[in-house]
Order: sequence, then C-alpha cells, then structure tokens
Amino acid sequence: MAETGEFDALIALGAVIRGDTYHFEVVSNESASAITQDEQAEIRAAEKGRDCARTAVELGNLIAVLEPELDDDEDEDYEDEDLDDDK
Repeated sequence: MAETGEFDALIALGAVIRGDTYHFEVVSNESASAITQDEQAEIRAAEKGRDCARTAVELGNLIAVLEPELDDDEDEDYEDEDLDDDK
C-alpha cells in the first residue's frame, strides 16, 4: 500500500491477545521491531540519499574548477612534445 503513493499516511493496527504462553511477547516485540526498523531504514535512506546528492554536486563543482587547470597542463604536455619533435 505504501508503494502505491495513493496514501498520505499509513497506520498499523493490531491486536494480540495475551494468553498463558510467551507467544504474546514474541509477536508484540517482533511487530514493533519490524515497524521501527522500516521507519529507521526510510530515515537512513533519505539521509544517505541527501548526502550522496550533496557529494555529487560538490564533485561536479570541483571538476568545473579544476578543468581549466587540467586543460593548461595538457597544453604544456603538447608543447613539450612539439619541442621534442623539432630536435
């Protein structure tokens, strides 16, 4: 349901009836853990996505700044080769 984008929010409801066995604690703990892990995973994914996007922009900006220097270095290499050819 969440993947459809059809809903603004989802609420998980459930009922576990406590009995004479340990089953209640296991089901309750596992359900709560799964919900929490999904929420935490989404938060971490959003944070990592934001970090990756920032890094990509920063690297793009750095490349744009360094490219003129790289072009100058390449020109110098070609000039050195031209001088070697004249000998």
